[in-house]
Amino acid sequence: MICSGSLLFGAVFMVTDPVTSAWTERGKWIYGFLIGFLSVMIRVFNPAYPEGVFLAILLMNVFAPTIDHYVIRANVRKRLKRFKTATIYPQTTDDKAQELKAETV
Repeated sequence: MICSGSLLFGAVFMVTDPVTSAWTERGKWIYGFLIGFLSVMIRVFNPAYPEGVFLAILLMNVFAPTIDHYVIRANVRKRLKRFKTATIYPQTTDDKAQELKAETV
């Protein structure tokens, strides 16, 4: 049975631990996908090793900060690219525009 024992325990209690997992939303998806992928690969290539889930969790816990680093870095690059191509509109003499601008700065 694929959904029994260590797999369920690892998926419910260990993978969802917020302290050792990825913090960003996209990082959580990458983290979970890679844990599942590594678990399957460990079971396929070494069926004698029954605790492949925990090894995959431990390996991905080591790489979770790296995943978050690259996700945040990609987000910053995307925002900088969007900022560089943004259209800047001329200022108006309307009082409401001045008030809104003062509030957003």
